[in-house]
Amino acid sequence: MGKAIAGAAKHSPFKLRYQLLAVGLVLLSLPYLGYRFIDATSSLLQQSQAQAQKQVAQSLANLFVQRQELLLALPELSKQQPLLFVQAINQTKTIDGSADDWRDEMVQASEFRDPTGQVHYTVTLGKFDRQLIGKVQVYDQNYISAKSASNSWLTSDHLRLSYIDSMAKEHHLLLLARQPGEMQIYRTDSTGSFVSQQQLNRFDIRASLQTNNEGYMVEWRMPLALLGERQLLRLAIVDADKLEQAPNILTTQGPEPNGFTALNTLSNQAMALLAGQQEAPMSVTLYDQQLNRLAHTGHVPSVRKNPWEWQLTELWQQTYSSLLNRIMTSTNPV
Repeated sequence: MGKAIAGAAKHSPFKLRYQLLAVGLVLLSLPYLGYRFIDATSSLLQQSQAQAQKQVAQSLANLFVQRQELLLALPELSKQQPLLFVQAINQTKTIDGSADDWRDEMVQASEFRDPTGQVHYTVTLGKFDRQLIGKVQVYDQNYISAKSASNSWLTSDHLRLSYIDSMAKEHHLLLLARQPGEMQIYRTDSTGSFVSQQQLNRFDIRASLQTNNEGYMVEWRMPLALLGERQLLRLAIVDADKLEQAPNILTTQGPEPNGFTALNTLSNQAMALLAGQQEAPMSVTLYDQQLNRLAHTGHVPSVRKNPWEWQLTELWQQTYSSLLNRIMTSTNPV
């Protein structure tokens, strides 16, 4: 009996070492098993994301089924190509240079910036009772009003409005404010270098300007009958902060020739169908049967080729070194 006990005591250090080595091997294999699990999970997530993208694309395509007029009206949705949204509003707006009655519509405002980023402005357009109503908020703390001189528009901040009538004739207007309140409207040329002496009739177009904490705001209203069938429009903000330099002109130059943007409500309906995908981590492109590109929206963020590779490699090295050091220091040689 004593020999048996002594034999067990003699062989116990070897048994302990084998047990520790087995535990160490199991611990060393855990990172690899974790890597395989993450790799399989990542592959499953990618497959699920691809399937979800196919379903989203199919649902978007279904939205345009039997709506051929929307497909034909779709513009190119590009960040470099400004677009003007025209909303159907249920009441007219008070033309006083205030945004009190624009709260519901301001979420659809289109934003435009100059290349330096110092001045930018937003445009909100609404349609009510055959009237086109607009609000322009200019974010410029240094507003320069027009003086009494006849050519004061050259050295003052003002708004230029251009449109094309049903006879394909261009009209260029200059909206000028010598003080807050109702603006004076003159006919001008395409460059704004010439201004007529007579103001435009108030029943055609009305405009008002007010300064605010963010800069100044211009509201205007005009009959849609003045515009042609395609309703081509162009707006330009003239910023004349530095008198010794030429004024900075910020325009809503759009996809149409000569910088005009079409105010097409069918396009707005089509864009509204795609608007939900603008911030999604995916890119959606629509083509017709002839593979003509109709619209594009959304973006795909850049990702690493294998985002887990560098993390798992570093984790494996740290874990391996730590466990090996722990095993070697905790086991006593025979």
